[in-house]
Amino acid sequence: MTDLPVRVLHVEPDDDFAADAREALERFAPEVDLDRVATADDATGRLADGTYDAVVAAGELPDRSGIDLLAAVRENDPDLPFLLVTGAGSETVAAEAVREGATDYLRKGQEEIFGTLAARLRPAVAGYRAELARRERSKELATLHAANAILAADRPLDDRLSELTTALPAGWRHPERTAARIRVDGRTFATPNFAETPHEITATATVEGGVDPGSGGGEVGSEGGGAEFAPEENDGSAGPPRVEVAVAYVGAVHEGDEPFLPEEKRLLDSVTAVVAAHVGRERSIDRLRASTDRLETILEHTTNLVFMKDLDGRYLLVNDAFAEFVGREKDAIIGETVETVHTDPIAERVTAHDREAVAAGEPTRFEEHVAVDGEQRTFLTVRVPLFDNDGVPYAVYGIATDITAQRRAADERATLLDRMTDGLMAVDTGDTITYINDHGAEMAGFEPAEIVGVDLREAFERTNDAFLAAYDRAIEREEAETVETYHPPADAWYESRIYPDETGASVYFRDVSDRVRDRRRLEQFEHIVESVHDGVLVVDASGEIRFVNQYVVDRLDRDALVGSDVATLLRPSDRGRVREALDRLAAGETHDGSTVEVTVDAADGPLPVEVRKTPLYHDGEFWGVVAVVRDVTERHAERRELEYREGVMRRLYETIAEKDTDFETKVRGLLTLGKEVIGTESGLLSRVDGEDYVGLVVEDDTGAFEEGMVVDVGVTNCERVVATEQSLQVKDVGEVPDLAERGGYTQLGISCYVGAPVVVDGEVFGTFCFYDRGAREEPFDRWEVTLVDLMARWVSYELERRRTQAELERERDRLEEFASVVSHDLRNPLNVAEGHVDLAREGDEAADLDAAATALARMNELIDDALSFARLGTRVVETDPTAIGAVAREAWETVDTGGASLTVEDLGVAACDASRVRSLFENLFRNAVEHVGPDVRVTVGRLEDGFYVADDGPGIPEDVREHVFERGYTTSETGTGFGLAIVDQIAGAHGWAVDLADGDTDETGARFEIRDVNWVRS
Repeated sequence: MTDLPVRVLHVEPDDDFAADAREALERFAPEVDLDRVATADDATGRLADGTYDAVVAAGELPDRSGIDLLAAVRENDPDLPFLLVTGAGSETVAAEAVREGATDYLRKGQEEIFGTLAARLRPAVAGYRAELARRERSKELATLHAANAILAADRPLDDRLSELTTALPAGWRHPERTAARIRVDGRTFATPNFAETPHEITATATVEGGVDPGSGGGEVGSEGGGAEFAPEENDGSAGPPRVEVAVAYVGAVHEGDEPFLPEEKRLLDSVTAVVAAHVGRERSIDRLRASTDRLETILEHTTNLVFMKDLDGRYLLVNDAFAEFVGREKDAIIGETVETVHTDPIAERVTAHDREAVAAGEPTRFEEHVAVDGEQRTFLTVRVPLFDNDGVPYAVYGIATDITAQRRAADERATLLDRMTDGLMAVDTGDTITYINDHGAEMAGFEPAEIVGVDLREAFERTNDAFLAAYDRAIEREEAETVETYHPPADAWYESRIYPDETGASVYFRDVSDRVRDRRRLEQFEHIVESVHDGVLVVDASGEIRFVNQYVVDRLDRDALVGSDVATLLRPSDRGRVREALDRLAAGETHDGSTVEVTVDAADGPLPVEVRKTPLYHDGEFWGVVAVVRDVTERHAERRELEYREGVMRRLYETIAEKDTDFETKVRGLLTLGKEVIGTESGLLSRVDGEDYVGLVVEDDTGAFEEGMVVDVGVTNCERVVATEQSLQVKDVGEVPDLAERGGYTQLGISCYVGAPVVVDGEVFGTFCFYDRGAREEPFDRWEVTLVDLMARWVSYELERRRTQAELERERDRLEEFASVVSHDLRNPLNVAEGHVDLAREGDEAADLDAAATALARMNELIDDALSFARLGTRVVETDPTAIGAVAREAWETVDTGGASLTVEDLGVAACDASRVRSLFENLFRNAVEHVGPDVRVTVGRLEDGFYVADDGPGIPEDVREHVFERGYTTSETGTGFGLAIVDQIAGAHGWAVDLADGDTDETGARFEIRDVNWVRS
């Protein structure tokens, strides 16, 4: 109907009709949510409190008429879909409803009324929602326009926010039930009913960090359900603003109702963004004003020379220090060019540097030398090109710092410090690198000019975080710090010594890469040797143990291993082999890297180990071996376990492969094997038939369960397996609340259980399980569960094979019957046809040929019925819910019934194959017409567990009743004898039973009853 759930108010006093409507709409339109009331007063109350997409009302209500309710609804909402359901024949009421504005009307009793109701609701609700959306879009634009107008007014921001809060509810669908609140940096503006009146649902939108007026907005997030707001401590003068706008629905909300439309939540996001934009703009103006004031103060008090020039070299701004340096008043400099303020060659160099900065497009440093009163002065000048909004440069801003004294001192130090073999770097209190010697720059991977004047962190933050951390510790503690760090650009390890003082810090560093790498290689070797989960021994050529790792010490639990002979660790049978291997290596024989298994004497007994030996040589001579020793106890255990499991699988195969053993004996053998392997008292193959749990094959040492014993499946653990169609393993039934309450635990004491489903033809047949009265300490392992699954699958396969074989045998018998028909029953008509053809050649041709044609027609009937009998006899596998009455009517239309009549009662819906059931009815109807005549009256009626087909004929004589379902039996001269046999085959294929009525009633005629039908619904 729509993508969203549809809420419909159903005003109907008739409980039965209301229940039918709900059930039908769940089938025809599952998206419809019916909210049913019985009176008009209840309906107006629900409409006042909740939101609905349509109203469906009866024409007559206990307190008012449906027309009166329609008038009341139209007073509040002229567009809400209203469908009137009148009584049979209430055309006058329906016409009046249309005049009063009803969307549509229906009559009770009309065929498929609920399908029609669903079909008519769809366009009505879609149109209503489209009109709501259009109105909401118009209201959204009006609300946003009003919000912008209020916030753009020239008044204090708090006054504008307060006014906007009061105006917001008008933009929502239920303004009288809508409260609003705006929070900005902890300041709250709210309508009185937001705080004083309880509300059920709150929608909130938040903007963190404000919105830049030129950026198109910040990040807006909405959430429903009354999200809590935790304001940050913010006085509005600094930091990003936090803006929150919330609307609340005041009053009760019915379960599943949502008073806010998605469009209204998007409107809330838009309003929040507008508020944030205006708040951000106010912040920007305040920050710009404060920044301008600070800039003017800095310019007038700094000792650096500050200037700004256009691209033609005219000065636009200079500070007092610049004016004093050039010896002129500021007003006399503004508007002048570089050439008129400076003399050559200074003017030429300054202009060149300006152009270079503009060409670079970014801040550029220059070192400029100027002669002042006969003294050479050095300035470090930073030039910054300024660009307009189109990216076009329009001016150059610069700051010049007199570094004459620093440069002279640096030059004096450089001569001395560049002679040092260690690196040296000086850093001032602002973390700026003021000096680095040539060797230090080379070690750090820089040119001296690239790093001097650069912030220490900018130079090293991406390459040497550990060095920066040590530097911070030294400055914080005012103590010297030494750190060893790796510097990626140089691929080297440096030892840095940091000495802080009142001017900053001095840093000395030297390359210790070789030392670090040697130490790390040794540490890595020691770490590897000590951390491996194997033992490592070094044994010299004489057999003396020279080294063992901690694993060997811990595993063997023996003291003083180093210095002892390796033979003392071995069993006597292995000592000769080890000694022989050492001698071969000492003699220079090629080492084959072989691995041997020996047994060593550990403190807790013999320990099987695998030894891989690698020779060691010194100056080309054999020195000894490194022996890696691995505990193979688990490997031996795994090997034994594998051999055991192979034996189990061999026994399983031998059990099921025995040709001369019946199925029950094989199952009993599997149960015996499973009990032995899993370690349980009992094993069982069960069959589950409805609520009955039947033991088919039982191997129970406790005697509590016997073959053929039937119990309620609900008391067994197997019920869980049947319900889930999955294996179940429980080590302690008492720990599982659901299973601990069942009789299997409370009465029989079954404390542990493992079972798997037995599935035949896609349906659960029963279970294959093992259980014990004692709980297990550990869960069933994967091997045990897999074994049970394998046994259950074999049983499933075997049962399915047996069932298939039986089905094939039945099919074979049916084909044999068909062959019998072809060879016997069809032979007589053929003989008749052949005889009359011969007579036609000799005498009266017309009469004999007519007789031949009749015989041939008879033969065709026999062939058609025989084919139907052969094809329709197979078992029905796939079924669908089918209306039996409708199928009966369809079958009647396909049979030549002449003047016969048919009455079909309300039968209900059954699970069946519709095409086969239609054939069943066709044969029963054809049988009635053939045996009673063309005026027969046929009735199809409902039984508690099936249906019947009866006629008003003379009935079937008692002496032939037991033969009517036999193939080929007929009392009609024109019948084939297959009709009722086909009926019996179709019923049997569905698992139904077909019989003639007992005949002890007052009814006349033949009555065929079909029972054991699986009714889906009435």
